[in-house]
Amino acid sequence: MEQDPKTVNAVRDIDVAPELANAVKRYISGQDFKKSTYLFQTSRGEPLSQRNVLRNSLHPILKKMGREKCGFHAFRRFRASWLRKNRVPWDLEKMWMGHAHKDLTDQYAEQLREDVKYRREWCEKIGLGFVLPANVSQLSQPKRAAVASRKAA
Repeated sequence: MEQDPKTVNAVRDIDVAPELANAVKRYISGQDFKKSTYLFQTSRGEPLSQRNVLRNSLHPILKKMGREKCGFHAFRRFRASWLRKNRVPWDLEKMWMGHAHKDLTDQYAEQLREDVKYRREWCEKIGLGFVLPANVSQLSQPKRAAVASRKAA
């Protein structure tokens, strides 16, 4: 569901590792945006619902991997842990995670938000923390055959 950003920190630049940027570019090049401008959309051009993404994509992938079901917040927790393990500077960690400024030192380091080269170097250095599948079509909903409507008895 579309909504306005909850906080000022929700509107920010997003730095992504080169392998993810390339996967998204490949995914976009194979999409038909005639029905909608959503990056990830249903066959009717509507936004994907969280429930359907979990049920149709994430949970089956986790099952194949022998992992327990989880929700989207697991990705946020993983990212925070990955950033810490790789000793990403706190300023970048807070910016990438969307955390608010907390003290005067943060204000002094505000210039790092504008230093795109510095951010990209760190982003490339740490990568994603996992390997993306070679087939980027796995990022979308599975194709399903149309079901003929049925009348209730």
